[in-house]
Amino acid sequence: MMSDEELAELCLPIVKEAGLFGEEVHAEASNLRFARHGDFIEAIKLVKERIVFLNEVPEKIAYLFKEPQVPAAEEFIPKKCDLTKTIELLQVGKELVSVLAQMPNDEQAESFIKAEAEKREIKLGDLMMPLRVAITGSRVSPPLFGSIRLLGAECSVKRVEKALEKLGG
Repeated sequence: MMSDEELAELCLPIVKEAGLFGEEVHAEASNLRFARHGDFIEAIKLVKERIVFLNEVPEKIAYLFKEPQVPAAEEFIPKKCDLTKTIELLQVGKELVSVLAQMPNDEQAESFIKAEAEKREIKLGDLMMPLRVAITGSRVSPPLFGSIRLLGAECSVKRVEKALEKLGG
């Protein structure tokens, strides 16, 4: 089985060709980093279980390199919720994102957000879905907590704010 570093090296030309990070990447295998958005190898780790072909990688990680367009309002709205409730959920998510960005792993992030959802009497899925759409631009994405860590608190909060602005919150 191939290491994450080997997979990243194989993906690098495809990702460069897709124009995701232009001149910002250093091509040395031991130093595959992009300046504003974290570690390329960590991005590969997020998607490696979700790819079948290498040419799928740019699409799966594009939101880490370029801010995605804010989707239509209906993409944010969980089942059995309305726009008003979705805005409330995103406002809660905005409060939590900075803490999630500092969590060292997904297990701790998941425990934290589950506890917060329970404390606030919110369904976890209802909280996560609009947050995922705001952060990644899609309902389907690589793991949310890892994405927030890679993007960092500031970028993640800005994406949630932008989504709230579009939704009228």
